[in-house]
Amino acid sequence: MSANKAAAIALGNPPATAVQKIASTGLTSTVARSLLEQDGPNATPDTSVHPLRSALTKFWAPVPWLLEASIVLQMVLHKYFEAAINVAYEGFDSLAELALDMRWSWNHATDKVWRQLDPELWEITRNPWVVLQTVSRDQIECVLADSSFRKNVEGLIKTRRQALEAPAWFQQNHSQSSLTCAAYFSMEFMLSEALPIYS
Repeated sequence: MSANKAAAIALGNPPATAVQKIASTGLTSTVARSLLEQDGPNATPDTSVHPLRSALTKFWAPVPWLLEASIVLQMVLHKYFEAAINVAYEGFDSLAELALDMRWSWNHATDKVWRQLDPELWEITRNPWVVLQTVSRDQIECVLADSSFRKNVEGLIKTRRQALEAPAWFQQNHSQSSLTCAAYFSMEFMLSEALPIYS
């Protein structure tokens, strides 16, 4: 609440000169006390998240579980080599995180990554997960050894995580809303040509 509005409320709609004087000098103790009695203390709810909960939400993300599930499944299917690749490659988890992020279907910032892994397959499928699962071990080793490639991937991961943690349009424009979540998903419009549906 502005000082002008507070003064007008506290003083019962005084002349403009009195409001200007209060706005320039501040509220008196009497006016402040009457506003406190009328409206209560000026406070906002504590919305900070406990650090443990914050750490658990980062760990509980789908990408780490999908990677672990993929490794376990490969072991069960006796595909030890493929499981070892997933475990051994430092940076593979970042590539998998990018490949599993559906924003690539409309945000093409990661296209260069997949094109660098396998240009022909990328042009055919436009599906990062297919590219990542199909590309040869030698090619993965080669691109992960390139410091500029790794720096690009790290930058994309950082940008992705910042976007996920930043308040979205609704939170910015309706921060006082009691609505905590809403979801609407219609496969009628698909997500991308990489995820065909047959309806």
